[in-house]
Amino acid sequence: MCSENVLIYGTIIVDYSSYILNYQNGVVEYLEEHNHIKDMSYYSLIFNHKDVLKKTYDDLEYRDEKKLIILYALINATDYWVDSDKLSVEIDKFDLTNETYYEVSVFIEREEISLVKVKKNNPSDYEAEIEESIQRFKDLESRHHQKDNLGWLINHHIGKLYCWKRDQDNAVKYLEIALGIDENAVSTMLQLARVYLSSKITIPLAKKQIEYVLDIENRNKVQLTILLSFYELLAKYELKEERQKYIINENDAFRSIIQMSLHSSFDQPFRVVKALASGLAYECPTCFKDICEQMPFPDNISSNERLRFAYAQIQASYYKLLKYQRDIPKEQMHEIYSISEKYFLKSELNNDYKRKMLLDLYIEAEKFDKANKLSDLFEDQESVFFLQSKCKILKNLKKLDFALDIINKAIKLEENDKKRVQYLAAFYNDKAEVEFAQKEKECSKTLKKAIEFQTTKRTKDSWNEKLKLWESD
Repeated sequence: MCSENVLIYGTIIVDYSSYILNYQNGVVEYLEEHNHIKDMSYYSLIFNHKDVLKKTYDDLEYRDEKKLIILYALINATDYWVDSDKLSVEIDKFDLTNETYYEVSVFIEREEISLVKVKKNNPSDYEAEIEESIQRFKDLESRHHQKDNLGWLINHHIGKLYCWKRDQDNAVKYLEIALGIDENAVSTMLQLARVYLSSKITIPLAKKQIEYVLDIENRNKVQLTILLSFYELLAKYELKEERQKYIINENDAFRSIIQMSLHSSFDQPFRVVKALASGLAYECPTCFKDICEQMPFPDNISSNERLRFAYAQIQASYYKLLKYQRDIPKEQMHEIYSISEKYFLKSELNNDYKRKMLLDLYIEAEKFDKANKLSDLFEDQESVFFLQSKCKILKNLKKLDFALDIINKAIKLEENDKKRVQYLAAFYNDKAEVEFAQKEKECSKTLKKAIEFQTTKRTKDSWNEKLKLWESD
């Protein structure tokens, strides 16, 4: 039996309104703390119990600050690129005066959501919209100055928008102001690291930020999304030493962080694995295989283009890894290949970079007729990497003379670019393979040249073994 505010279960009387209030206060108290910490338990709550949070949110009035705190958590559980319109409509229901921390936080989210929509739908207006948004942030900063956490928040996001605008000087200016307010703000360190990586001169400064955050004593205190973003940075060629130190040498810790963060509704871990997939498959195959085996199928794959393409790339790297391992059932190989091809073809293959990812899959899977047909769609057919791929295709289609002409062209172009001689090793190896197929004696001499340029010991050893076999024939 029940009255309007009281539930009676046997002899137990429960004040329902008091129960709801206590529940709401408990949820909000947790979110007030963990909206900033953003640890794994936080993401587990907002993804696994999103419906409960939404119900709690709906029960509150728009003038109640608790509703704003829950909204901020719901924004963190929502994909900007898919549901930006819904988020914008909901945020606009609030009368934001931008006086409290959460009012400013949600205002910032609204600005960034708006910019994502512009970039997606009206890219020609993007630069002007960023400038207008920066000015609104500066007006806001003049009200709150630099003295508290609001000052940090506003200056951080002004710097972040300058990053988006690729205005490195102003980005550094405002990010350093933010870091001066909160010297432990790892999200600001992340933005600074991204800026510093854009110039060879400042790469050492980026490495300092990375070393601080990924140090074993600090990383357990870092927000999960920020930690994942720092790992994603390590995919860059300039950070190969840091990748060796923090991923390859500490692969158990890295694997644990990735596996804990993988969730079907959380797309960031997929993007991180995608960025690192090619290197991981080669440098740390067991780690990469374990991650792929435990990877859930992403919920938003049908509506999220970036996630769809990332998932296809991960499966392509997984296929390549398994191809060179023993005792892998053909059915498993075919399934992984088919998944990768499916989501590549469902993606927008609207530039050569994206087409190259699918082309590489076809070459690895020895689908050379499909690869040749796809290669005709490339806009830039003078790129050395396109020429290298075309050489492999033509070699396997038994068009050896054409393959040799094309790889010679790639080598000539690469030799003229003194900044990129590291790729010559692979090109000379491809040339040697064509010559070997032609039964040309020059093949061993060409392979020796490839070995001279090769800097990776594992590859060098493999090519030396191949050279022995060729010379013994």
